[in-house]
Amino acid sequence: MIRIPFSIILILLLSSVLQFSCTRKKNNPKQDISIGDLRNVHFPDTALASVDGFYHDFFYEGSEALLDFVYLDTVEIGIRNANDFAMALRGYVVASFSGRKYVRYDFNVTDTTINKVNGLFISGYTIDINEQYKQLFCFLTVANNKCYAFYSLQQNTGPFNNTSKQFFGSIQFNRDDFNESHYRTAHLQLHKPIGKIWHFTPDFELVTPPPYDTYDEPAEPFKLRPGKRSH
Repeated sequence: MIRIPFSIILILLLSSVLQFSCTRKKNNPKQDISIGDLRNVHFPDTALASVDGFYHDFFYEGSEALLDFVYLDTVEIGIRNANDFAMALRGYVVASFSGRKYVRYDFNVTDTTINKVNGLFISGYTIDINEQYKQLFCFLTVANNKCYAFYSLQQNTGPFNNTSKQFFGSIQFNRDDFNESHYRTAHLQLHKPIGKIWHFTPDFELVTPPPYDTYDEPAEPFKLRPGKRSH
């Protein structure tokens, strides 16, 4: 299998993330989603579903949290070992959370395991009163070279509420069916404080000033994805 450079991974994943702006929603009668190597993830109520080429999105907005599950079914990265696994996950973090639009957020990234599946966990918060969602959680993993991302956004800062806890706790993969289940991410720990940004580079953990109030224009409010959601 051909090894894909980190820069190409970033381009592939960024192009995938940018697909978020052009999806169309429709009602999906399921609360329990099974797709690819994902055996199950449970939503509290009927989710909205979208399929746009390789991009699959399942979305729910309730009183306690906004939940979103994204599956990219053709972004094949060619993972051969634990280092490739870690680099692919870092690429998704860069593609999703770099840029000045997140300058108002504090982010922490760490390796984690959910129900015996390895990946990265991102937690973020803001104290900006203009942001609807003050707390963000995201679990990222790769199975058979395909990317899976699980998001929960809460209106108040703090630990998991019941909706978030049940959502992440319901994640089940066919763990015996993919090689990445044996890989770890070498105890990755990254932190981005409020007022600084991550860059779209392999060294995105090198955060840079200045504070956001010195930019030419204010940062955009946080959005789960670029662009406007169409219905």
